Amino acid sequence: MRVIVWGASGHMGRLVCQAVIDNGHELVGKVTQDLRELAPADVIIDFSTPDCIVPLLDYALQQRLPVVVATTGHTAEQQEYIEQASQTIPVLQSANFSLGMNLLIALVEEAAKALADSDIEIVETHHRRKQDAPSGSAKELLAAVERALGPLQPIYGREGIVPRQQREIGIHAVRGGNIVGTHEVNFLTDTETLTLTHAAHDRSVFAVGAVKAAEYLSQQQAGYYTMRDLLGI
Repeated sequence: MRVIVWGASGHMGRLVCQAVIDNGHELVGKVTQDLRELAPADVIIDFSTPDCIVPLLDYALQQRLPVVVATTGHTAEQQEYIEQASQTIPVLQSANFSLGMNLLIALVEEAAKALADSDIEIVETHHRRKQDAPSGSAKELLAAVERALGPLQPIYGREGIVPRQQREIGIHAVRGGNIVGTHEVNFLTDTETLTLTHAAHDRSVFAVGAVKAAEYLSQQQAGYYTMRDLLGI
């Protein structure tokens, strides 16, 4: 498989480049700031910034290349363009490429169905350099709960006199140190608490997952895919 890595100069981009090679594939393009002439490829893996998505997709559409979108923090307009592009090329998008994290999302949806009357709180913790909050994975966890229970009222942190309301879900972001990423979902009732947690210990887990996603996507037809499709859940 011939791979182009978009955002290759970033920390995650460098890890993905290494994971491509370690998994026996050919790294044919490393895009940093400027788009230069690129060798023929089979797939693009994007670990750049949200502002790069339009030129990236323009190139992918021109070359008819599948795209693994691992960047988070897109605007509504950018997200719409991603979904439009998937009508022409295969696109797999996820806020988190850890296999364990994606299993957590599936488990959270099932727990929410079973514990529909519980108070639910999401807490995510990342290193001090992370730009966006809450994390894309926390948003995916929220979406999983809402798939089970319908629309809820997200509360991003609390301050002042703020008693909990019905159909409220708390979402909290912690930033500090060099924490790779921890996500915790609490289901709380008057008599018990269930906590589902995933912790990433090394950033390479995301790079390996992105390469697995690229392997899967390179065999697919045009369409919008997620890690659930890769995992078959």
